[in-house]
Amino acid sequence: MSRAALVAEGIKNLLTGSSFSHDFTAVRKYKALYTLKELKTLRVTVMTSLIETQQISRSGRLDIITSGVVVQKNVDHSDNEEADSMLSLLEEISEFISESSYGSANWMENTIVIPFDADDLTQERVFTGVIQVKHQVAWIKD
Repeated sequence: MSRAALVAEGIKNLLTGSSFSHDFTAVRKYKALYTLKELKTLRVTVMTSLIETQQISRSGRLDIITSGVVVQKNVDHSDNEEADSMLSLLEEISEFISESSYGSANWMENTIVIPFDADDLTQERVFTGVIQVKHQVAWIKD
């Protein structure tokens, strides 16, 4: 498995094995695409979105891996209460990830993007928030 996939899998496993204000089972996919019917249930998807590699020595490399934790749910857009609840969940997850470690991945920073797609919220009543998570993984080139 690639280093980036291992990081995403690690995030997924951390989230699934923990307790938050809303119950969910995180999944790892390459695209967070669900039907409106499926989004009646809260969906949390972990995906790899960017890999930057830097040389740190003659044979040493450093990958800066950006993963996305996508939180999606069908909400009543005329009332802020449900969307506020989803935003609170994003903040909980972001804080949790920043305080956790696993394997050789070292956490660097998180950025929360909300709403990720304002048209989805207005037209489809789907709240989509994304936590962009950066980790660094050092490795030796063969």
